[in-house]
Amino acid sequence: MTDITIPLIALSCAPPGNYPSTDKFLISTATVNRDGSFNANGSQVGVFAGAKARFTYSFTGYFQGMNSRGEATASGIFREDIVFTDSAPHVCTSNEQSWTANRTG
Repeated sequence: MTDITIPLIALSCAPPGNYPSTDKFLISTATVNRDGSFNANGSQVGVFAGAKARFTYSFTGYFQGMNSRGEATASGIFREDIVFTDSAPHVCTSNEQSWTANRTG
């Protein structure tokens, strides 16, 4: 699989402050195993809410086969953690969230 994108991830931050409530991530590739499972991780350094931060992503799932409409289906769990690298200790996280997808056509 390539170009795994989750465009709208709900975040909670601690300590509370003036942070965006959402973020997005992109993982370039994930290898699909023979049993239909896959796992991908990524990290990068950037800026969030005006401060330097390290972003860490995880994305796991499993292809289940076809649904009753003949669409390929998959589901799994993703997580994003943002650890600020400026002077104040604070983090934002999506915690684990489930996802599902169908492919038509």
